[in-house]
Amino acid sequence: MYWVATEIVTEKNVIKRAKMIKQFLKIAVFCQSCNNFNSMFCVLSGLAHAAVKRLEDTWDKVPTKWYKAFEDLHDLLDPSRNMYKYRSLVNNAPCRAPMIPFFPVIKKDLTFIHLGIDSKVEGGLINFEKMRHVRARSRASRSSVVRITTRVPCS
Repeated sequence: MYWVATEIVTEKNVIKRAKMIKQFLKIAVFCQSCNNFNSMFCVLSGLAHAAVKRLEDTWDKVPTKWYKAFEDLHDLLDPSRNMYKYRSLVNNAPCRAPMIPFFPVIKKDLTFIHLGIDSKVEGGLINFEKMRHVRARSRASRSSVVRITTRVPCS
């Protein structure tokens, strides 16, 4: 995120900055097509950084096609309804595997499971229902990731 923002902000030429933004948008679109959501979100977060967003003269020079792509991808960052747009994209992804998910969402899910469900039940016994929830969330994340040796072409 900060690398993207730093690269854009340190460039003094407006035209070169617009080209850099366009290039980063191409990278984000490519990451989405390869189901690399973690990198896609990092690039988009850098482009949505306040220091980059206030460069209005630069954004005016970005082609409308790529600005529209930025808006479409940026909608996936919407945290409302528990990242609903991102989750629906992941669940309906055309080529589900391999996929690199957005790790903060997985971390949040596991944190809510850990904090929301007691580890022990009455009598001091282990709460296996909590363990089942953790396992289900872990399997959902792992099932979409294929071993690195497997080659699956991007769409």
